[in-house]
Amino acid sequence: MRVLNLEFGSIHTSSNFGSHTLFHLATLSEAELDGIRHEIIEALESEGGYNKASLSKMRKLDSTLRECSKTERLSPPGYNIAVPLKCLHFDPGVYPEPEKFDCFRFSKLREMEESDVKYGFTTVEKNFAPFGLGRHACPGRFFASMELKIILSHMLLNYDISLPDGMKEAPKAMRLSTFVMPDVNACLVITPRVEQLGQDL
Repeated sequence: MRVLNLEFGSIHTSSNFGSHTLFHLATLSEAELDGIRHEIIEALESEGGYNKASLSKMRKLDSTLRECSKTERLSPPGYNIAVPLKCLHFDPGVYPEPEKFDCFRFSKLREMEESDVKYGFTTVEKNFAPFGLGRHACPGRFFASMELKIILSHMLLNYDISLPDGMKEAPKAMRLSTFVMPDVNACLVITPRVEQLGQDL
């Protein structure tokens, strides 16, 4: 039963991250999406397909995941401890214009500081804690990161994604106690790309 609980926790968290990310990616311009697609293709071609090395080169996708994870909150089962992550993740002293969604926020910081670790999706530190902190940080975050990058990169390379009815902003997330989840009634328009950039990868 404990293993089943852990598996449920790992699956629903990845589903939430993936859904939040797709909704936000759908708000980007075609030029911005193509920038992410080209970085994915370069990473896959330089490393011979999907592997740890190619996934680590998907910095813009990694940045998007980190930006989306600012909305996530953790509520460990069996404990009555809550961490006010919004205070951390929306601190204007740490994140300029924290309420503005900027999927390239962290990839730009990584370029400026030439660091592949400091602003990564799986990096935990006092101002970024969707995975917890210290010795209790989620050990599955590395697997979740690889899983999400493979799913999202496949989607971006092979499909066009957009919001219905000309919407320009991602649907507002739903809140259930301390948990944040995508709007279960929200929709995405997903259509096969005419030019499937990833068809040979």
